[in-house]
Amino acid sequence: MASIERRSENSYRITVSNGYDSKGKKLRKYKSVTLGPGLTQKQAEKELQRLAAEFERQVQTGQFLDGNITLSSFVDRWLQEYAEKQLQPKTLDSYKLELSSKILPALGHIRLDKIQPIHIINFLNNLLEDGVRKDGKSGGYSDRTIKYQHQILSSILHTAVHWQIILSNPCERVKPPKNENKPYSSAIKIKHFTEEQTIRFLELVQGAKLMYQVIANLSIYTGLRLGELLALTWDDIDTEAHTIDINKAYGYTPEKGMYLKATKNDGSNRLVSIPNNVTRLLSKYKVEQNIQRLKCGDLWDKAWDNNKLLFTQWNGVVMSYTTPFQWLKRTIRK
Repeated sequence: MASIERRSENSYRITVSNGYDSKGKKLRKYKSVTLGPGLTQKQAEKELQRLAAEFERQVQTGQFLDGNITLSSFVDRWLQEYAEKQLQPKTLDSYKLELSSKILPALGHIRLDKIQPIHIINFLNNLLEDGVRKDGKSGGYSDRTIKYQHQILSSILHTAVHWQIILSNPCERVKPPKNENKPYSSAIKIKHFTEEQTIRFLELVQGAKLMYQVIANLSIYTGLRLGELLALTWDDIDTEAHTIDINKAYGYTPEKGMYLKATKNDGSNRLVSIPNNVTRLLSKYKVEQNIQRLKCGDLWDKAWDNNKLLFTQWNGVVMSYTTPFQWLKRTIRK
């Protein structure tokens, strides 16, 4: 049974017993609440009883969390109740890897309500030190990796604030340090074709299978991400208007394999124009695909009918990420 103790005019502390520890000591959970002004005595009592009953239910069902738990314990709940429902599988896998390999070994033992900016600063500075990398490379981690650790930790602690477990997010008072030994490590160097290389590339692919010619030309003329390219269906192609509707993408994780998902963000949904020569190439490729579909019969229809994908394996099944990627790499080397 919950007990209620008045602390000040509108502030109260609710106490709930939560069993006993290994030495037989009674365990208690506490929660402070503040009632709004203007309530009558009867209304205040009714609201306190409601809050006490809700708090007792949360404690008994294990739903109540407070700052006494360690970061590691909170991360387990955060992954289960937030991350697995809100994050894309690829992002979730990346977060789990960084948490298990870097963040939790350094900070996981600290109580959530005791994490201070200095703990985070020391952790991030340690990532700059020579010998800290698990891949054996010399020097510390790049600015980008250090910033990513800060981003992950901040996201977790922001949720703890939102769930009213801690009052503030200490990451907001920490600026990720930069690796002075790698002054350009935070810059993303994008490799791109020159105009001459683009012409040479398109000349080379003319001798390839028709499917790869389409992949190469769409890559050059539209700049689609690989996942967007593989998720294209014939319903997305308008050969009369010479446009492609980008509205979905394929993702990949080792656990789930290939899976269909939304594009990266709302701004990624777009209508892309294509030149006449690419439209003609698409029409030619569609005829070839229809011939292959007739050859495979039911085997193809069973795999392909629900999606009508442009790019598939020989039997209509969605193509693996690695197939066009490896082909493009070989062609680029040439």
